[in-house]
Amino acid sequence: MTSAKKSSEFSKPFYRQLCLQKRLQGHFDEQSLCDRVQSFFQHHPFHTVALYWPIKAEPDLRASLLCLKKRGCVHSLALPCVEKLKMNFVTWDDTMPMTKDDVKMAVPLVRHKVIPDCILIPCLAVDRQGIRLGYGGGWYDRTLGEYPAALKLAVVYEGFVFDELPKSPTDLVLDGWITESAIQILTSSRLGGEEVNKARAD
Repeated sequence: MTSAKKSSEFSKPFYRQLCLQKRLQGHFDEQSLCDRVQSFFQHHPFHTVALYWPIKAEPDLRASLLCLKKRGCVHSLALPCVEKLKMNFVTWDDTMPMTKDDVKMAVPLVRHKVIPDCILIPCLAVDRQGIRLGYGGGWYDRTLGEYPAALKLAVVYEGFVFDELPKSPTDLVLDGWITESAIQILTSSRLGGEEVNKARAD
């Protein structure tokens, strides 16, 4: 894992710039991360999984999750959608015509709100306590608390997992993260003890 200095020594803007530049300029094993995502959901089926439309060299999970949906490991997929200063999740598949939401992210033209039971969250970095570093808009921090039953996992390359990141009072702690080399679940009650060990080992 990446070793970070104490959070008081650097600010979130510092880490945002550092991580975004590193991701945009780097070469990462996206296929291995997608394979790990597929393995996770094969062992742990969910009804509705929320993913994200990738930007700025984020890992692209769309094809992997569509494949899982076809296999029956996932019943339906969803994307975040920001409208009227609120983020919800809306049903998505690759047959739907797309448009842009209020923050210029890709969303289905015809939208149906859903409640996901697993949310895969894009980020610039995450730390070992489950603190996520995003782009600074605060949409996920304001929204995730409305889905207390959902398993919330950051999706990030291994080089962006820090020992400690700057933390704000509004930051929500995630349940874990998925990288190309590991799955870390922090809250064992989410999956159950024996299954959590399996998730970590896959």
